[in-house]
Amino acid sequence: QIAWSFATTGRPADDLFHGIKTVVLSNMSHIQPQGISNIAWAFAMQGYDSRPFFEAIATQSLQRLGEFTPQDRIMLILAFSRISHPFPEIFAEVVSVSVSQLDKFSGLDLFNMVISYVKTGHGSEPWLK
Repeated sequence: QIAWSFATTGRPADDLFHGIKTVVLSNMSHIQPQGISNIAWAFAMQGYDSRPFFEAIATQSLQRLGEFTPQDRIMLILAFSRISHPFPEIFAEVVSVSVSQLDKFSGLDLFNMVISYVKTGHGSEPWLK
């Protein structure tokens, strides 16, 4: 939650985020899905665009995506839509897991999902039509 809190302020905190990254990478399998989503979002909002870090987040998320709530999935794709290497697998799997549960998403969640997909070049996905 510390990373998320700092990201919402918009203030630089490079040393803090470097320390958090180290802890996250060594404990990723023990972090709850909401924590993974919030960390990804916070790092993306902070402009921390490390491919190895986000690759580790993507790998862990893909392994556990069924445990993520709709809101967790939205935060995850919002994060991946903000970085320079958005990992298309995340977007494909979020759709695969979510398409049968669209009634569980709020209107704002669906809007953010669509914006994230369009922003990353996935705007022609069949589920968007």
